[in-house]
Amino acid sequence: MDISAETIEQIVNNTLKTVITQVEEQGFPLSSEKTLVFKFMWELGKHIQNDNLRFDFEYAAYEELNSKDVSDRFLDLLVWSQEDYKVAFEFKLPKRGLTGSPQTNTKPKIYRDIARLKYLVDNAQSGIRAGFFICAVNEEAYLNNTGRADITYSVAHNHKASVSDIGGLSLPDLLTFNWTGIKVGRDKYVCSGKFAWLVPIRL
Repeated sequence: MDISAETIEQIVNNTLKTVITQVEEQGFPLSSEKTLVFKFMWELGKHIQNDNLRFDFEYAAYEELNSKDVSDRFLDLLVWSQEDYKVAFEFKLPKRGLTGSPQTNTKPKIYRDIARLKYLVDNAQSGIRAGFFICAVNEEAYLNNTGRADITYSVAHNHKASVSDIGGLSLPDLLTFNWTGIKVGRDKYVCSGKFAWLVPIRL
């Protein structure tokens, strides 16, 4: 199967479905974001079975943005089977530790990744024609808005973004966060399994 405008959404959805099943039902480990990126790419390759498949981890896609942070210049994953149709991916896997994950910093970074993907697609940077943001969390604070929290960069279930740009980069006009693998517990959303999984956001 070739990666194209007609096939990419099905490819991404089917690949992520396989990853979710393996993590949630078959005991596959998911200890870091890098594990998620590699596992997704592994399953994507198995799914499309195309000898022309090419991919690159940590591709320097954002050099033109002139970020002072060198690590901000790299895209998590670039995939293609045709030179004129490449697909960019960003991933996030904030995980609860002993004191929780740094939500105040992570939520704006989620918005930034989405905006940066939009920038790549809008400019057809390096032949990039589509982008996807993929995320999983194991903390209920990401799934809910509370009265105490600043919701400027909320990623809560069914939340519609109220900001139009971040760091000088524009966001999609309609940006809504929808999660799977969740249930309602004590009047708030919680993970129904090991993780809640964001419905992939396509740019």
